[in-house]
Amino acid sequence: MRVLIYSFKGGTGKTSLALNLHLTLDYGVITNDQYSPVDKVVSPKRLMILKEGQGIPFEALDKAQADIIYDFGGYVDKRVVSAMEDADVVVIPTTNSFSEIQVARATAVEAEKYNANILFVANKAGKGDLEQVSKALGQWFSYPVLPLKNTRALARIYSAKKSLRDWKASSPLNKFVYGDAADQFEAIVAAIEASAAKPKAKSKSK
Repeated sequence: MRVLIYSFKGGTGKTSLALNLHLTLDYGVITNDQYSPVDKVVSPKRLMILKEGQGIPFEALDKAQADIIYDFGGYVDKRVVSAMEDADVVVIPTTNSFSEIQVARATAVEAEKYNANILFVANKAGKGDLEQVSKALGQWFSYPVLPLKNTRALARIYSAKKSLRDWKASSPLNKFVYGDAADQFEAIVAAIEASAAKPKAKSKSK
């Protein structure tokens, strides 16, 4: 399976999502961010940081039947388009702020030109955030919106190198503290897998 986690804008939590997905599924990671801290979590054998102008090595990936998480940001260029076309599903994170919802909308409008298997994640969600994000994005799209609550576990992912699943399983106390977030992420994984099983489509916006 190939998963693209993508946003035009930084600060939406896409890299933390990508790393938690990596730790949960043990997929390789490819990023176009030269200054990403992913190398603190992903071993060099499972990580590719694309240099400026470097293309995605699809021939090698396909030969190895590699499961990949693309952690991509920035505006659309040739590599981003290639990742969109290659991915089985595109995951677009946003928080419940007007500016980030507008960026999520713009990201989805561009992404669905190439791949309309799209999921939104209402990231760092508190009370009422999922409903507000779903209502806002629902003006334009019918794609699923899944919540992921704000949790210290994701902030600690770079030092602890533990997934939410690992945190939940580590002790009864951590199950209580991180259980809800871990369950939400498991729902995201299930939605990714279900969406990836669908044929790719285009132009599903309202």
